[in-house]
Amino acid sequence: GSSVRAWSGSLVPPSQENLQAVWRWVQELTAQGSTNTQAALTAAMSVPGAQAVYLLTDGRPDQDCETLLAAVRTLPSIPVHTISFNCADSRANVFLSKLANLTGGRYHYFSEDVLDLEGPATHQSEDVKQLESEVAMATEQLCRAAHLLTACQEAEGRKGGAARSASVKGPSPAPQQHPAPASRRSSRKFMSSKKWLESNSLEARHLTLMDALGPTAVPHTAKHVPVLNKHVTAKVFEGILPLAHVSHDHQVTLINPKGVDLPAYQHQLQQQSQTYWHRLTHLAWTAIPE
Repeated sequence: GSSVRAWSGSLVPPSQENLQAVWRWVQELTAQGSTNTQAALTAAMSVPGAQAVYLLTDGRPDQDCETLLAAVRTLPSIPVHTISFNCADSRANVFLSKLANLTGGRYHYFSEDVLDLEGPATHQSEDVKQLESEVAMATEQLCRAAHLLTACQEAEGRKGGAARSASVKGPSPAPQQHPAPASRRSSRKFMSSKKWLESNSLEARHLTLMDALGPTAVPHTAKHVPVLNKHVTAKVFEGILPLAHVSHDHQVTLINPKGVDLPAYQHQLQQQSQTYWHRLTHLAWTAIPE
């Protein structure tokens, strides 16, 4: 089996001199033997004062995975952040994910030319998850607005006696490239996405579809008629407010989309979506060391 070689048996300051020395040491390493993960973890997790361990590997450990996880439980309790490197072995990646979860670490996956399509989900920061959720919501709102605009144009065409083909602009694709900020590190205090979205989410900026349709909306409540033993609604608004929105609690709101500039609303949504992508790019760049 493989033996463990340590650059240093104790923690050292992350000085420029030490970083260059360890980089030269890494460049001189050669792949040989097997994957003695247990010995590597035992050595790394037993270093006095260690606060975390980063395990970078490209394959399954020599030891049985469940046996190795049991052995880790007997070692000092510190997070082990695991990185799967060019490994398409699902069992190996599941082990790395379990190891990270067991120790309170994070599992990451990096591959240049192979993919583990059935592997475990990788760690994603809360900032990124919240922003991606807002991007998904903006895309959904754009699609709903596009469908509504199409329906209005088709209805208008039928009313005029001739069908019209509607050209609807859907969601813009995510930008492929973004210029790097002039300074990756800002002197300003970092603001979490949760805090940032308090004033920049679609709801905070009143950019949901119902916000756009709000000026034309009229609540429409069904009334129970005892003689008929049915709930009925008045038809006085038919033709004026041709569509209805039913909320999750079954409240009905009549709306008139023709009274709203839907293309302008779509443009606002696309601009706000671009803002989210710019922030995602900013988070990525600020996470990269200078």
